[in-house]
Amino acid sequence: ITRDHADVVDPVVRNNRDTYRGVLGFEGELDNGWSYEASYNYGRTDATDKRPTRLNDRFFAAIDAVRAPNGQIVCRSDLNPTSVPSVSDFPVFSWSGYNTFKAGDGSCKPLNLFGLGAPSEAAQDFVTYDNPVKSTIKQQVWNASITGDLGEGLALPGGPIGFAAGLEHRKEDSRFEVTEWERLNYTDRGGRQNVVGGFDVTEGFVEVNAPLLADLPGVELLSLDGAYRYGDYSTVGGVNTWKVGGVYAPVKDIRARGGYSRTIRAPNIQELFAPRSSTLFSVVDPCDAGQPPRQLRRRRYPHGLAGHPHRPRAGLHRRQSGPGSGNLHQLHRRCGADAQLPAPLLAGRRLLEHQDRGCDQPGDGPEHPERLL
Repeated sequence: ITRDHADVVDPVVRNNRDTYRGVLGFEGELDNGWSYEASYNYGRTDATDKRPTRLNDRFFAAIDAVRAPNGQIVCRSDLNPTSVPSVSDFPVFSWSGYNTFKAGDGSCKPLNLFGLGAPSEAAQDFVTYDNPVKSTIKQQVWNASITGDLGEGLALPGGPIGFAAGLEHRKEDSRFEVTEWERLNYTDRGGRQNVVGGFDVTEGFVEVNAPLLADLPGVELLSLDGAYRYGDYSTVGGVNTWKVGGVYAPVKDIRARGGYSRTIRAPNIQELFAPRSSTLFSVVDPCDAGQPPRQLRRRRYPHGLAGHPHRPRAGLHRRQSGPGSGNLHQLHRRCGADAQLPAPLLAGRRLLEHQDRGCDQPGDGPEHPERLL
């Protein structure tokens, strides 16, 4: 029998969140017009998620029902505590014994799967439990910055050179805890494990904006800007990020922008401290005529990350002035070559691009899968 178990396991997840946040800061202005500010920020979130979860040994014991000598329908394990029930033909569960209850103690309740709503409330209570998952996230941020310009003495034809500089220290901690039954893989949730970890980072930054020309015929504005940031992570060490860019506005209503930057994304706590795991990567092959529409092809791949640190950007910004004015933005980005992506992600990307083309390219059908994957 193949059926959905919505009447066996309640699919509703009950979430509870408690969030605490406190901020302390001050700001001011110096005699030369420079502004400064400093702050401390503390945040914490405690969460509990309760999801009714199936216990595998109880489920298979409950559906292994037989008629007792007195004529009642009972679990086979109540008559023979050493019995081994039949389990799913799919390779997602292997029998390891009665782990969450004592076979033969009379607690097992027969589970009837024939008919929607057939499972009794007693059987549902026996094969499921609330499975509370608890998590705590904490973050502390210390920040100090100063902004201003370098004055008329170092001014350019377009105006004074503006700048901003600052320091920041951030500390993050996270705790994710599941029940012992789930850690031991006794449930249908896949054996998730606890994740506990944290990191801290100290960063310094400086930004400069240089207006080269302004308020001239054919040059409403011409400026260059740049930024640099250094971060020292307790997990991955020192990293550098930077950006250079420019703005040209021939008239007030038209503005062109361009920039080139190097960016990074440090791994988060889940990626750093979670135990090794795998997942299913699903894509749709719209060109396989032998399969129903939107048939999902599943392949199992390990987790992976891909990044493109250099991202040149260019765009056109048209500004409309006057009553009913608005902005129209058009932004173009170009990333690195496909060869920089891990094979599983590259396969999915190419297949999605192929799907967008509507399978109108010769040689892209199922007889040439290498063109896709």
